[in-house]
Amino acid sequence: MPPLPSEIWRDIIRFATSIPVYFETYPDPNDWPNTCIPDGYMASIKTKKFLSLVSHQFNRITSEFFCEIIYLEEPIQARRLADILDDLAKIQDCYPGNWTRHLFIRVSITSVATHLIRILRHCSRLVGFSWVWHGSWQEGNWDSEQTKMLAAIPSGVQYLDSNGMIVRKSAANTFFTGLSLSLIAMRISKPLVDQTGLVEVPLPHLTHLDLSYLRPEWFASIQNWGLRSLTSLSVSHVQINSPFYRLLKAVGTSLASLRFGAGIASDNSFSDIFTLLPVLEKLTYQFHDNLIRAWSDIHHHSTLCHVTCNVRNIPIATDYYLIREDLWRVVVDHFTDIDRQRFPALTMWSYVGCENCRIFQ
Repeated sequence: MPPLPSEIWRDIIRFATSIPVYFETYPDPNDWPNTCIPDGYMASIKTKKFLSLVSHQFNRITSEFFCEIIYLEEPIQARRLADILDDLAKIQDCYPGNWTRHLFIRVSITSVATHLIRILRHCSRLVGFSWVWHGSWQEGNWDSEQTKMLAAIPSGVQYLDSNGMIVRKSAANTFFTGLSLSLIAMRISKPLVDQTGLVEVPLPHLTHLDLSYLRPEWFASIQNWGLRSLTSLSVSHVQINSPFYRLLKAVGTSLASLRFGAGIASDNSFSDIFTLLPVLEKLTYQFHDNLIRAWSDIHHHSTLCHVTCNVRNIPIATDYYLIREDLWRVVVDHFTDIDRQRFPALTMWSYVGCENCRIFQ
């Protein structure tokens, strides 16, 4: 092999085996996939295995990158990885877990909790953490496996993605306090919240937040998160009412992008939203026939520049290609109330949900 310093070979191997991870490629949680293995993950693992066989020097360097991204979807994978990391930690100057940047868990926590805790104890430089809870939970178990796992997650995580997270303030507050100064993007879907409500921990550096399937009363807790840096908010399957409006008021001075994954309540919702969000630049929402004149009551908004309307909503769109002509006229009427005088910064408004939007009689 050419007599190059290990530092140069390390950079070469890093570039040869690195793959994009959606946490860092797409800062907006709305763009994060749900259960997909990162593209190129298996190919990257194979490349690392082949490189480790080249020489003792390559084997030593490549070992640093084997655990850079961890994806667990079978219980046996968690057990084997925990055993490997424990064994390697006994070798002098060998800390492969320190190189782990992203951990994706798609396996039942009840079956691998002990192994996950062992793995997390080695991942002191973790940047992104994603997990989905499987199966049902009894209330008596809320402070067992999950609490222990949350306690093992190192501080410094910047990206958090959870589906079905069990939230109890006594345990979750401690967990989120550890991430308070590092968390910048988070997606929470279908949380299981006990009677004490959501956590109330300041997250001053959080810029992107995606929430779905939240009850209205939980927004009172979110108001106390101190979201002074929040620029992007996505919500889906939530009630658009007073608690939600109070949340918008709390983030109104910073929020530039708002996405609704489910329908907005009524025409007058638009007026309330734009009043509470004076610096909003981008709005994405699903069309419904109760929104035909939603734009008519907005007198002026100086910063809105991008509007996206999703018409993929029965009965507006009958399939991905066709829209009934009479229903399409309703969509056209909806946009006629948008003009340059009231929205001077608006440069793009579009609809999505129907390819080529062919209209039929």
